[in-house]
Amino acid sequence: MNSKYLKLIAVIILFGAMLCAAVYAAQAAKATETERKVTEAEVPAAALETLKKMAAGAKIFEFAEEFEDGLISYEGSWKAPSGVQVDVLVTKTGDLVAIEEGLSADEVPAVVLKAARKAAGSGAELALERKTTILYEIKFEKAGAEQELLLTPDGRKVEEDAQKSQSDDNDEDDEYEQDDKDN
Repeated sequence: MNSKYLKLIAVIILFGAMLCAAVYAAQAAKATETERKVTEAEVPAAALETLKKMAAGAKIFEFAEEFEDGLISYEGSWKAPSGVQVDVLVTKTGDLVAIEEGLSADEVPAVVLKAARKAAGSGAELALERKTTILYEIKFEKAGAEQELLLTPDGRKVEEDAQKSQSDDNDEDDEYEQDDKDN
């Protein structure tokens, strides 16, 4: 065989191997995000205490253990007095992560509903929820610059922003002045 064909075969084999690796990585990523139903007895005491406190006397009808981004959380589901389903996600130590509440179409901002219908296509049935996610904002100065860090209740970094060292009051004034110029 001539070397031109050998190089072509090598490229095809290399491409195939890379494609297989990408498919495997995508499947592995999906496999790392799991949710399984658990019993109340399987929920750690601190997590269960927070879920019961959030339910405020409502009967929690389902518990789940979620594994995502290498961390385990627990979810409890119950019906609110209005009849909508509420799902609350907490860490194993009982820190609140997120609240999901079912909504009707008239409880969603019109612009959100319009965008959802456009994305889903005509005739699609929409399940609407309001999701409140808990994040902690930490501000500090490091190396002469103001730092801002957003962390999840389990300590994962969401966002970090560094700015020149200025007081927060000046930053807010500049923001309002810019808004005035834009209007």
